[in-house]
Amino acid sequence: MLGKRGLTISSIVTIIILSFGVLGLVGYSFSAERTANLSPVSCEQADVNRDGRVDLIDMSLVKSKNGCNMNNAECVRYDINGDGRVNLIDMSLVKSMNGEVCWVLYDDFSSGVLDADKWVESTWHNRPFTDEHYVNQSEGRYHVVQNFPRDAETNLVVNRVFYPGESLRYEIIYNGGSGNHQSQPLINGNYPPSQENQCFYLTAGCGPIGYWNALPDLGNQIGTYKITQEFLVGKVIMTAIRPDNVVVQNNFTGVSAPYTFTLNTHTGHDGIMHFDLDNFYVKTSNQVCMNECSISGQQLCNGGYIKKCGNYDADTCLEWNNNYLLCANGCNGGVCFNGDIVGFWNFNEESGSAAYDLSGNQRDGLINGAVYVGGKNGTGLYFDGNDYVDIPNTNDLDLQNGFILSAWVKFDDYNDDNVIVGKHVSGYVNGYFIGVQDNKFDFYVNNPPFLGEDRLRSSRAYNDGEWHYVVGVYNGTTQYLYVDGILEAQQSKEYSIFNSANLRIGGIFEGQDNGAFIGSIDEVVVQGMVS
Repeated sequence: MLGKRGLTISSIVTIIILSFGVLGLVGYSFSAERTANLSPVSCEQADVNRDGRVDLIDMSLVKSKNGCNMNNAECVRYDINGDGRVNLIDMSLVKSMNGEVCWVLYDDFSSGVLDADKWVESTWHNRPFTDEHYVNQSEGRYHVVQNFPRDAETNLVVNRVFYPGESLRYEIIYNGGSGNHQSQPLINGNYPPSQENQCFYLTAGCGPIGYWNALPDLGNQIGTYKITQEFLVGKVIMTAIRPDNVVVQNNFTGVSAPYTFTLNTHTGHDGIMHFDLDNFYVKTSNQVCMNECSISGQQLCNGGYIKKCGNYDADTCLEWNNNYLLCANGCNGGVCFNGDIVGFWNFNEESGSAAYDLSGNQRDGLINGAVYVGGKNGTGLYFDGNDYVDIPNTNDLDLQNGFILSAWVKFDDYNDDNVIVGKHVSGYVNGYFIGVQDNKFDFYVNNPPFLGEDRLRSSRAYNDGEWHYVVGVYNGTTQYLYVDGILEAQQSKEYSIFNSANLRIGGIFEGQDNGAFIGSIDEVVVQGMVS
């Protein structure tokens, strides 16, 4: 038991660019030799950890690989300017772009299935679904086909909202059709109500691809249409590049944020059609976050969707500055806390036994047994019940003024009295941790004997194989446990009994019990409350 209850193609980095106005970094190939690429660095190159923003995390990652052996394919991604070495030049290039926001892949359907977390399928106008509406596994595209003449449709809804300053880009591949048929955008669930400039295709509409009693402005050329939707205040600008490279722009007005976005693909008057949808990317804006989360001490954050933008982390609301900001319940109407960063481990090294601390405090961890797996962002670590990450103890890890512990966690095996991250000797009253007890998340803060309960627990079990964001906050007087942005429990709390144990992730391995977690952990952050 834990706690007081007893406890190199020639060696060139090949950058595949998606080009319809904006660069998009998709991937690399490697070999043993390398030719310098001294062309301008793109936002996507400088975004080393591929989280959609260039920030201090990327600088720290490049710095951690300074001087690494370029025969190692792992090192190649950190050579930002392509001169065959990782050095301070690369770090300076990243630093010069600090704060820039990059396009981030939303979905390219490469998984072969429709991700229910990202998409919702529906119909409209009481029509039945089209004959085919699914992800074509062989092509890696979302496939909408009506084979037999009849009125039918499929709506593909992006399962998130957009705020002013954000953009969406995607491709529509038109493969042909007859009769009335089209694919068109819906803003906030309906046709865009008005335009800044009159549309010259009033019969068939502005924005559709296909045919509806006449040709619409985008026409019906066989091939790929590359489209960007830019969400502004009271307006959405749609820019489309047709297969003949003609650019068509529509400025839709009469709309208001937050915006929902749907692609409505349908037939009428017994039409048939074949469309494919692919390569959805999202881009946010620094201003979005600045509008929604001030950087004062305690605040409220507006909006239900967490942005990935600027120097903010979308999921933790950490602002990568000298001080860090955590909006513990996901910036959805909750209190935010100021804290000094103590350590941040995102496990994106992908190989090796070192878990680098990206906070700048040099609290690198040693990985004992845990293996790299797909994480919440990039890679994470999987712990099998015998593994942990060891971070050496220092006195300031006592966090006497209070602290914030947070991590992304996923598990489906049974966990009971197991630790996600903490500093504790099991069987004794001391330290702190967030963990899992009987498959429920818990937050332990030592309590002087006989002065009340030492743990907070979630209201339900979370062994569902999904990622969950767990946050424990102790502000010096009160203890809070949040799961996925929801305050699960709180209580008044004293905290005074410290220890000399190492900080560990994935278990305790000190005292009477290992407290060894079984499952995946990613993006662990420890903060000390500002005194």
